[in-house]
Amino acid sequence: PTTMWSSGNLGISLSLSYDGNVLAIGANQYNSSSGAVVVLRRSGTTWVQSATIVPPVYAANIGLGTRVRLSADGNTIVSGASGVTGAMYTSYIFEYVASAWQNTGKFYNSAYTKDIVLSSDGTTICQGSGTASASYENFSINTRVKAGGVWSSIPAVAPLGAIKTAFGYELAISADGKIL
Repeated sequence: PTTMWSSGNLGISLSLSYDGNVLAIGANQYNSSSGAVVVLRRSGTTWVQSATIVPPVYAANIGLGTRVRLSADGNTIVSGASGVTGAMYTSYIFEYVASAWQNTGKFYNSAYTKDIVLSSDGTTICQGSGTASASYENFSINTRVKAGGVWSSIPAVAPLGAIKTAFGYELAISADGKIL
């Protein structure tokens, strides 16, 4: 990943598996800001780059890797992309299946995402997102849950009277994904 240090903004976001053997590193400005997630695996005392995950379809300014979260077992990554659809914010889900990373999902938010969290088992994703102006902020938390191999949305959570709040800027989730 040495070329990404100088031009790819490598390290903008990091996530480590529970056992400390898998590290996902965001590089949102790599390859004309298309972005990437670099995956390192520890083998004994040595870290080895095992994958460079890029957006499923190349386009400049996607910004994959802006936010990166890894499940406890190191087999699911959710990564935010900061510029794929203009005002929208896209998150991609990658799962390690049959010794390779596969893109298994993608979802949009209607506003810029401030934070993403992933449950330990990799089946619940929450995104805090919103838009802001000088006097008004509109924030919500959007949740996706995987059941039976399918990702689905549940109703968004938003504060009442969300004027000048920081709701959703930072998130935390319980290991089982049931408490946000």
